[in-house]
Amino acid sequence: MSTDFQENNYTIEELNLPISISHVISKGEDCSDLHIHSDQYEIYVFLRGDIDYFAGNIRKHLVRGDALIVSPNELHRPYLIKETAYERVIIHVNQDVIKKLSTPVSNIYRFLEQYNCCFFHLPDEILNQFLNMKGSFNNIIIPKMSLDPIFFWKHG
Repeated sequence: MSTDFQENNYTIEELNLPISISHVISKGEDCSDLHIHSDQYEIYVFLRGDIDYFAGNIRKHLVRGDALIVSPNELHRPYLIKETAYERVIIHVNQDVIKKLSTPVSNIYRFLEQYNCCFFHLPDEILNQFLNMKGSFNNIIIPKMSLDPIFFWKHG
């Protein structure tokens, strides 16, 4: 059970916000155990590997471009199906940051508060834009995308 991984961390200093962005490539059994984040949202973008992801009491097989948003205090974890290279981008955003970024017109916090987990898929064009900007966050653009309501689960 050897684990080799490469991790690049980026900070969004331009906004002076505590956001952690990690691009992780690992080999072997390096999946985390079932866990929660008490005050952070996790945004997870799957790039390659053979993974099932458990969150919101749902276990889903992921393909390139699949993504999810996990609310604070929601149990979640990836399950490695085959021991192959496993690549993903993980963004941790504190609840206070989400509140700061929310406005009466686009209340992101209120939206996320309604769901404990949200699976969605990023089309290739959006995924490539996201991957090309991860090293330079001077101009953050949040693309319009439709999120399939089938993949939303409300808090019990």
